[in-house]
Amino acid sequence: NPSNIAGEGGIVFVISFLFFYWLLSNSKIFANSVNFNIVPRYYIFFISLISLGLLSYIDDKFELSKKIRFIFKIIFCYISLSALNFPIFEFIPIKLEYLIVIFVWIYIINTTNFIDGLNGVLASNGITFFIGSLIIINHFNLSDNYFILINFISLVLIISFFLFNFPKPYIFFGDTGSISLGFIIGYVIIYFFSIDIFLPVVFLYIYPLLDVSLT
Repeated sequence: NPSNIAGEGGIVFVISFLFFYWLLSNSKIFANSVNFNIVPRYYIFFISLISLGLLSYIDDKFELSKKIRFIFKIIFCYISLSALNFPIFEFIPIKLEYLIVIFVWIYIINTTNFIDGLNGVLASNGITFFIGSLIIINHFNLSDNYFILINFISLVLIISFFLFNFPKPYIFFGDTGSISLGFIIGYVIIYFFSIDIFLPVVFLYIYPLLDVSLT
């Protein structure tokens, strides 16, 4: 019964993401080529992801207050600003830029959370996003394996989820997976912005953002 395992797919996604990132980043292929120095305090991203995943898993089980969830989203997105390079836009005051980035990040998280529940929708949008992201990485010859691994592992895991979610749904991500996935997608989008890649990235996730906004 999918309703009984709504959050289980999500917690498996978070644990698998962290495990495979640790495994691959320490493998012979990537051990000497993952440049963590390119991103300040990269570990904050992983700490926030774990924290949001745990919070969302508790919410899946015990239904936390919406206000509590919203406050923690703000906190973890704010903390994770230190895992990105600023300023992004030179013409915007830095404090205003922080506020805009937090708003956009939470909007992406909530959009991703909203589209989970209909067979294959979350997974298909996630697949197209990460495929497009890897194409952009290749097109701009980005050699940052830290960032490549985030996209590649997310793509592989979301494809695996798709196989169990469509056409017959054996499992859903629940809040645990959809909020964690939205957090990763938001991070990827803002990361692209921080290295001056804008328009191609906007189009990667424009459909779910517009669809949810208009709905």
